[in-house]
Amino acid sequence: MSELIPTREEIIAMNELGRAEAREFFITGSYSVEQVRRELSTVHTEPEVDEILSSGRLRHKEFEGQVYYPAWQLREGAPRPDLDRIFDELDRYTTSLTTADRVMRLAEHDELGGATILVALDDPELHERAWAKLGRLGEGF
Repeated sequence: MSELIPTREEIIAMNELGRAEAREFFITGSYSVEQVRRELSTVHTEPEVDEILSSGRLRHKEFEGQVYYPAWQLREGAPRPDLDRIFDELDRYTTSLTTADRVMRLAEHDELGGATILVALDDPELHERAWAKLGRLGEGF
């Protein structure tokens, strides 16, 4: 029976693997500072881009000296119009941007037709259910 119980070292290794996978998922769905500037500059002037980036409205995370912004925060060259509301809901659940990103992009929900919250928010038929799901974060997925 004791072979089924992982050792401390095995638990540490599993946790590190999980963190590495979460980091990789976050990075692959994110923009660098340069990419965000390029996206924003399609509809904003350079001073407006500077204001958006310095306002803190777009959230970012740093890994190994590189800054990453979850790409889903932008739509058509601007911050999503519902971004503040999204973060209001996510902030009640987690302070981790990595976790928030996984909530938005990874989990698929039966009540959303198998869609992620991010996809459902942009679907007129699922929009209200997606907001309801965001509002229930922490009650169990």
